[in-house]
Amino acid sequence: MKITNNFFLLCENFLLDDKQRASLINLYDLIWADEFPVTHLALKFVANVKVHDNKSKENISLSVNIIDSKSKSLFKLTTPPIVIKKNTKEQTAGAVFDMQLVTFPAEGEYTAILSCDEEKIATHKIEVKLTQKSKKGN
Repeated sequence: MKITNNFFLLCENFLLDDKQRASLINLYDLIWADEFPVTHLALKFVANVKVHDNKSKENISLSVNIIDSKSKSLFKLTTPPIVIKKNTKEQTAGAVFDMQLVTFPAEGEYTAILSCDEEKIATHKIEVKLTQKSKKGN
């Protein structure tokens, strides 16, 4: 079995309509802060993966881990098992990660890592910057 990434995005909100069609609202990769540390109230990562040639697995788990430039984990969230079909050539699986109260200790670049059963599938860079207004005040 092989897992590949279809998409892994950070957005403000995620909605499903009555026909299960997804809407991603306000995609971004830059967070502004007036001071540090800064706590972001809600980050929503949306992930969709393709499962290839599954012969025997009945489920998978997806996880997102946000790390700093020194690979220190700031926040990790894992899905409950996602049911997949055995003996299929190709299928998709996805999840929305609603990460609340994520604290960024300093200005800089952070990385969100998407994994499937502990195997890294994709990354998403997040830049956290001090606002210009705050820089002028120093």
